[in-house]
Amino acid sequence: VFIGESLSARTSSLEIKIDNNNAFHKVKSSGLCVSTGTGSSSWYKAINSLTTQVVSDLLRVAEPEKKFTDEQIQKICQNFNDNLQFPP
Repeated sequence: VFIGESLSARTSSLEIKIDNNNAFHKVKSSGLCVSTGTGSSSWYKAINSLTTQVVSDLLRVAEPEKKFTDEQIQKICQNFNDNLQFPP
């Protein structure tokens, strides 16, 4: 489920309450995507998947002294993206 403004250029101001927490969290964003284990997993994965370029950039910042091979970067990227899927 995606919750957002009908005009995509507008930001949404949301107050979110999670589980039994009494506090509301104020959030400004382009919208909110709520995913469950059934029905919306491919949309969730498409939104959150990382490319090898993003992983490479993150590793360069996190470990500037270490050089990663393309194969290592691809494996890290694949492992991350595979773990986005909800377990059956």
